[in-house]
Amino acid sequence: LAQNRVQAALPAIRSIAADKAENPWVRGRALIALCKIDTQKTPPPLLLEFSSAKETIQRAAACETLEIYSDTAAKNLVQRLISDAAPTVQYRAIAAYAKMQKAAAWPTIDQPTRAPTAALLPLALRALAFTGTDSAIERLVTLMDDPFKNQGQAGTIVRLLADIPEPKLIPVFLGMLETLEQEDPVFPSILSAIGSHEHDHII
Repeated sequence: LAQNRVQAALPAIRSIAADKAENPWVRGRALIALCKIDTQKTPPPLLLEFSSAKETIQRAAACETLEIYSDTAAKNLVQRLISDAAPTVQYRAIAAYAKMQKAAAWPTIDQPTRAPTAALLPLALRALAFTGTDSAIERLVTLMDDPFKNQGQAGTIVRLLADIPEPKLIPVFLGMLETLEQEDPVFPSILSAIGSHEHDHII
């Protein structure tokens, strides 16, 4: 529904996102869908509410939703969330910040992406990919080559990188293909990620 921006779904989705009795994860997914459909220029009040929620999963959803925006209010909010006490929220926030700021995000994301834990690796890679500088992509490749961190996370990594239109990721995806058998369930996802890029960038 969110991908097709079905306006008729807005009332139902808004109701789920605002329902405090609903599962926090479900509410977070609803918030993301709501903001994708609504396409406002600035974060809505409900997103601000999520950013200060007690539940970590809701604050993380707020950070993920902030990737949709680029206005001053969104930038100020995501900078606050970078200092959140929960690592998952912090790394969701630096990814959103990197999408907003691109290369200018490097001074902020440099330190936290140097040695992320295995659990936070995919989000660190997303932040590096959005930043897109040569230094950021070099670190991304180095982190992905660490077998102690990336083991079993190929699917998650591809999912978090596939929607980023950064041509420098194409060699990264090709390198992943070389390490997998064609029967691997992640293989088609990597091919799809490569295919999503401009044809001129793939050649």
